Amino acid sequence: MVETELQRRREVEEHSSRVIWRLYEPIHSVVYFHPHASTSYREIGLKGGWMSYFA
Repeated sequence: MVETELQRRREVEEHSSRVIWRLYEPIHSVVYFHPHASTSYREIGLKGGWMSYFA
């Protein structure tokens, strides 16, 4: 099977996004689930879990 340029680009994009996710997910988890996070989110006006998730 001949690999097309589009297939190669998709593989690179998927690989890049996975690498970025692996690097930043641990940081995201620590910040998001830190015990003081919910207090800080409320102080800046973010209410509920989903608003702070996208902060």
